[in-house]
Amino acid sequence: MKYLFLFFCVLAGFSCAAQEVPEIPEYYSPVKSQRLKAPRMEEEVLHRWYVNAEGFIRTDNSTLSNTFNDLISSGSVNKSGWGVLVGYSFREVWAAEAGYSPSPIHNQLTISNSPRDFVFTYKNDSRAIIGRVKRQLFSTGRVKNRSGFWISGGAWLIPNAGTTVDGFEIDGYLYKRGQQHPDTVQITSLTKTATSMTALLELGLEYNVRLSNRLGLGFYYRHLWGMGNSMSTHLTYTVNHANTTTSDIKADGSGWSLGLSLRYTYSLKRDIRGAYGGRSD
Repeated sequence: MKYLFLFFCVLAGFSCAAQEVPEIPEYYSPVKSQRLKAPRMEEEVLHRWYVNAEGFIRTDNSTLSNTFNDLISSGSVNKSGWGVLVGYSFREVWAAEAGYSPSPIHNQLTISNSPRDFVFTYKNDSRAIIGRVKRQLFSTGRVKNRSGFWISGGAWLIPNAGTTVDGFEIDGYLYKRGQQHPDTVQITSLTKTATSMTALLELGLEYNVRLSNRLGLGFYYRHLWGMGNSMSTHLTYTVNHANTTTSDIKADGSGWSLGLSLRYTYSLKRDIRGAYGGRSD
């Protein structure tokens, strides 16, 4: 009996040893990495204060009431000028400027003569106060508001002094076909500026390029309309000391200008917006 019990114990031991212990598989959850991106910030200039220097070529047109049978004429005058203005821009869309320009208004008198004509060019007191408003039409640069076209409108105020610019008298002879004796002619001229303030209205188109956050370059064309005569030349034409005819040359500043401007920003305020609607001034 003892040996039979021992036999069963040994048999049970071999049976337990013959059984394999199942392995429990291990599962690993891969760690997913995610790159966090900072919210994209969009920068916009909210307010800009700047100084604008301009250089331009200006054409002044004048009107002549009587040519004295083509003896006298008046043409356009092309002169260079400059101006300095202080400006403010809101969101790079609207802008306002005010400044000063010493660009005078001109007129011209030409008297036919052989072998060379007499040409007289006059100018007024050379002072103008400028006010201007601008609106951006559209942007052309890759970066928002870097460059684009602007339309502008404004006014020039001319504080005339009522001074006498010049006066002269010319005596001569006029030869006509079939005449045995020439006519004796006399031309007198007196040029004065207006006694009261006059104005110019302007409408312009500009193309502005932002060179940096502080500097900008512009190219422009402006058309000018005179609101009142700033300078006039009164002429009398006398033939044989008897027949007298008058004529007037009036200059109101009407014409056009083509120029270049350089803008320097001395103060600005930015508006920064994030991708989630955040805002920082």
